[in-house]
Amino acid sequence: MDESSPSDAPLREAAVREAALGEALRLSEERADLALDAAGAGVFDCDFETGLLYGSPRFRAMFGLPDGPIDVHATIALMHPDDREGAFRPWSLPEVNGRIAWNARARPVGSTEWRSIETRARLLRDAHGRALRMIGIAQDVTDAVGQLDALRESEWRLAQAQRIASIGSWSWDVATKRIIWTDELFRIFDVERRGRAGPTLEEYNERLHPDDRPTLRALVDRAFADGSVFYLEHSIILRDGSLRRVRSHGGAFRDERGVIVQLVGTSQDMTEPWTLAERVRRSEARYALAVQGTSDGVWQFDMRSRVTEVSPRLLELLGRPHDAPWVSSDWVAHVVPENDLSLLKDAVTRHLQQDAPLDLELQLRTESRGVRWFRIRGGAVRDSDGQPILLAGSMSDVTEHRALQTRIQHDSRMNALGTLAGGIAHDFNNLLAAILGYAQLASDEVPASSAAASHLQQVTDAALRARTIVREILAFSRPDEPRRSAVDVAQLAEETIRLLHPTLPSGVRLRVADAATPRIVFGDAVQLQRVLLNLCANSVHAVRGRDGEIVLHIATESLDEHTAPAHGLVPGSYVRVQVTDNGVGIASDVLPRVFEPFFTTKPVDEGTGLGLSVVHGIVVAAGGSVAVESVQHVGTTVIVRFPQLDVRAARSAGAAGSASDAHVAGSVLAAGASGRRVLVVDDDVAVGRLLQMALQRADYDVTLFSAPGEALEALASRALQCDCIVTDFAMPEMNGIEMLVRARAAGVAVPAIMVTGYADGVSLEMRDRAQVNTMVEKPIELRALVELVHAALATG
Repeated sequence: MDESSPSDAPLREAAVREAALGEALRLSEERADLALDAAGAGVFDCDFETGLLYGSPRFRAMFGLPDGPIDVHATIALMHPDDREGAFRPWSLPEVNGRIAWNARARPVGSTEWRSIETRARLLRDAHGRALRMIGIAQDVTDAVGQLDALRESEWRLAQAQRIASIGSWSWDVATKRIIWTDELFRIFDVERRGRAGPTLEEYNERLHPDDRPTLRALVDRAFADGSVFYLEHSIILRDGSLRRVRSHGGAFRDERGVIVQLVGTSQDMTEPWTLAERVRRSEARYALAVQGTSDGVWQFDMRSRVTEVSPRLLELLGRPHDAPWVSSDWVAHVVPENDLSLLKDAVTRHLQQDAPLDLELQLRTESRGVRWFRIRGGAVRDSDGQPILLAGSMSDVTEHRALQTRIQHDSRMNALGTLAGGIAHDFNNLLAAILGYAQLASDEVPASSAAASHLQQVTDAALRARTIVREILAFSRPDEPRRSAVDVAQLAEETIRLLHPTLPSGVRLRVADAATPRIVFGDAVQLQRVLLNLCANSVHAVRGRDGEIVLHIATESLDEHTAPAHGLVPGSYVRVQVTDNGVGIASDVLPRVFEPFFTTKPVDEGTGLGLSVVHGIVVAAGGSVAVESVQHVGTTVIVRFPQLDVRAARSAGAAGSASDAHVAGSVLAAGASGRRVLVVDDDVAVGRLLQMALQRADYDVTLFSAPGEALEALASRALQCDCIVTDFAMPEMNGIEMLVRARAAGVAVPAIMVTGYADGVSLEMRDRAQVNTMVEKPIELRALVELVHAALATG
């Protein structure tokens, strides 16, 4: 037993304390190592004066470093180039002191994989601020960063999916009443996020539409009470006042004890599909109204079930009962005549196989209106494989339209023929003027009792007959300038009957029906009687050789916007003159041509084919229409319609009509011709010379021009002085009216006579502006021309 001196006691106590402290330090370091090891952290101590770094085994293993001190720069070289600045910065900046932290990517020695290292340390500096030492820990957080990135990516994908689907999720805590929203719900409900997890209950209620609040509140309360699931489409009010449609779906969430602690669910923006559905609904409503209101019928044919669906309007057009909108495929065969059924099938086949337009017109049988023309249009609906599954389209009754189209084509043809006939009449008039004029001059040169005089008279008579035919042509192409007044058609018909009665063949009866009531129109009485005479003459010829009857029906007819176009007329009141006979009738193939000039079924010596052509021209010029209905061996009916004039307008029209005669030349007064100068202008040299010779024989001094421009120049320059102008109308360079207007502007004020074969378009106003005293048609008898010049000079 060692005995120690009392003086050794302090030493022993110190040794015990040191041993205890050492053990405590060891235990502390061991606990620290265990804690760091559990956290996967390594300790390092960096001495900046020596440039060496000391690391724990965990630290060295983290970077793949060997045992012992390590060069600081060699450690930094293991870091990613983009992250090295973070390692240098702490001690390179004087203001950085105390605790520091940074993250860096490092690639351990011998590895190809970058690891994420999180570093926390304490930096020690001297009194001058120079970095001396940095002690800290480093932790490999690669797996945690990967999990965090995966979580962030998952959250990003969820957010994107919710954004694309316009859907967001929510939760509502039972105890706290706290609402938590995902990002998309803030957008859907138009609520500012401001870093919050969700809106306040007041903000949420403010967005709900007042009409939907009670329903949604009841559903939520019931879900809180019994855990039921709710589903509701409702509207929300955005900050700008517009509405958004939302579909909310929610249910209860229970804890492990089965107690309801939360409501969770989703809300989806349904505005676009709801708007689309609403537009579809409105479109279908408009379509139904359109189908109901249109004059067209709508149909669709299901190619699989072979069933046809038709609209009520189509059934109405076809006269079918409205209680059977669905019909079988054989229904078409009952409606379409057999002759046209193949046309319909061929059109459908071409559409299905060649994509040709399905658009054709067919005759269909109706229950109440007989056979009518219909336009059928449609198209095929195909499936995803391009196979037709449905045919759909419309049908419209075009019977009246076709009739109107035929009439328009007929009128266009007649107008073209009229223009042609007018041009031909002009040329014929010039030829007839020369023939008739020179025959008259020649007759003055031979004795009246000679054979030559007799021959010349035959030439003159033939020319006069030809003149009558040419005037008939002109009446067809351009009726004479009418002297219109109020005319009672019923009275005119009575007068026409009285004129015709002495000429009627035996066995033919002619009478007027309904002539007691006045039927007033505004027109030229001479032209209107010409119409009646032509129509009655045709009927007389049709019943000749048999006992027959011709009846003139005079009546008033009112046409509306539906019936008037079929006759080429505007809506209004019309006087209808209907001439009916029970004669031989007109063949169906001939009927479309009856208004053509020179077309006739009569023998060569009994007609010129101008009668109905003249009727057509006069009636159309008067604003009316004419139509012919005939059945061979049964009879013919010609229907003429004239606009009716009321009594007050008739009085005014009568006064205006009587005043028009003021434009006709006055009575002929004899005057001496010697020394009087006459200018003759006519582009036809033969006709011009004829007029010159006739006037020279009457002792006039005559100057002849064949070019109106030269005549105008001579007049305007005063190189030519004259007392009267005789001019043609239709000439090249300028017409007679234009020449006279320019001459008047140059101060020429002598009388003027216009002799023309075709003066279409010359109105009374134009004649007044040109100061035309008299306007006569070619051919004119030379004696009559001389008398007109005498009269013009006498009145001028």
